[in-house]
Amino acid sequence: MFLLKALLLFPFYMYGDYVDLV
Repeated sequence: MFLLKALLLFPFYMYGDYVDLV
């Protein structure tokens, strides 16, 4: 279940990182 949750949260984490850069 952890892996599934990580896969679901990963895109949001990357998107947040991208927004911080911009």
